[in-house]
Amino acid sequence: MKNLLLLFATSGILFAGCNSEQFQLKQDKVGKRYELLSATNWKLVKLIENQSEVSLKSCQLDDIYVFNSEGWGYMDEGATKCGDPAPVDTTAEPVDTSIVVSRSTIAVADDLQYDESGMRINFNWHVSGDQFELLIRDFGHPDNDPVWQFMEMDARRFVVSGAERRNGKVITYIKEFVAL
Repeated sequence: MKNLLLLFATSGILFAGCNSEQFQLKQDKVGKRYELLSATNWKLVKLIENQSEVSLKSCQLDDIYVFNSEGWGYMDEGATKCGDPAPVDTTAEPVDTSIVVSRSTIAVADDLQYDESGMRINFNWHVSGDQFELLIRDFGHPDNDPVWQFMEMDARRFVVSGAERRNGKVITYIKEFVAL
């Protein structure tokens, strides 16, 4: 009986050790996303809205996202500015009406404001303590606080998901960025 109890106690410690190691490996795999974001500039290469891939406009292809290590950043429109966003098709029904948004309200993408150059949208940012969300504050508008949930990330690319309200409609999206 003593040996049986010892066996159970030992196996419990081993399983606890494995779980701890697995958690550590998962955390190591996530890495230091704050450092990865601020180490380089990023370019949007793929956009999916309401589960349908959207062709990027030519004016979006030269957009650069900069995440400064001091917690501020900007989206620079590059040589070609998109101007006012195209109206959203309000006749199409979204495929998925279930919206999951954590820690923040849905971002409001209407009426984005550019800096004095007319080419940059400024924002503040940080990565959540668990490293699973990119929290952006005042993205071109004082009430625009998108929360991007990391789906994948390494030093060469990252993929996020989120939701925003545009022209009164909720748009869910997935964005893929590559390092420049």
